[in-house]
Amino acid sequence: MSSTGSRVLVIGATGGLGRHVVQASLACNCPTYAYVRPSAVNDPGKATLLHSFQSAGAILLQGSLEAHDSLVEAIKQADIVVSCVDPANYLSELKILTGIQEVGTIKRFVLFDYVAAHSVEFYGALKSAIEARDKVMTTVMGSGVPFTCIVMYGFASYYLASLGQLDSRAPPTDKVLIAGDGDLKAFMVSEEDIGMYAIKAALDSRAENKNVHLKLPKNHLSQNEMVSVWESKTGKTLERVYESEEDMRKSFQDGSGATFTRLLKHFTFAKGGHNQPLNNSNEVEVLELFPEVEYINADRYLDRFVK
Repeated sequence: MSSTGSRVLVIGATGGLGRHVVQASLACNCPTYAYVRPSAVNDPGKATLLHSFQSAGAILLQGSLEAHDSLVEAIKQADIVVSCVDPANYLSELKILTGIQEVGTIKRFVLFDYVAAHSVEFYGALKSAIEARDKVMTTVMGSGVPFTCIVMYGFASYYLASLGQLDSRAPPTDKVLIAGDGDLKAFMVSEEDIGMYAIKAALDSRAENKNVHLKLPKNHLSQNEMVSVWESKTGKTLERVYESEEDMRKSFQDGSGATFTRLLKHFTFAKGGHNQPLNNSNEVEVLELFPEVEYINADRYLDRFVK
């Protein structure tokens, strides 16, 4: 597929990930369509973002995943459909798949996942999200529709920015809560780079019917390592408060601490969920496909928070 000839439809275009996919598609000179709810068009808080899309050349298409006819008409405009729906709405991607099958001309359906390891026990809302993702991916793979799943692991804006706490968008000022012993590593990727890699993979035949893993070696850090990097930048030592894996797990089982971010933190930093090997032929690391691409490394990413 040629980047200049492939038309890209981004569903969930105003979200934290979708906006970066739109920008990456435009940067590749792809005719780009942003599928947005009518309420978003009338939302003053999103007006600036939508105006920036249009100024850069994107075409806004209004509709929702519940409006089948509008969804199908939007899909007809594209060669590639990229779904950036929130994990809580993963099952709604089955509606997108139905529309793609009805249209019959889509060359690639791009989806996202953030959990690669399924040998780890999940709890609560995270378990529900993983079950939904598995159902969708099983259906997509059995549909015959060409797909690419981007396994993005952790958003840098949550993982790196919070030094692995996942509960804020900026580093702590006095103490940091660390899961387990703080030495299990995770992969973190800036949303800008996720968008960039997603579009590059969507345009590359080598990524067809593959799970593309964003395992970036310079962004593979433990909580202890992230804290040390931040301390070296600021010259200030943070108090490290450790919570054992057992205590975290007990809080999930009695329901007292089962917030989505804590569930994700437990999976990532207490159970090492990002460190499982890739064993299947449909799994590929992104640097095998695009070794020449420069990405935002963890050290550089944290510079944006230094005052």
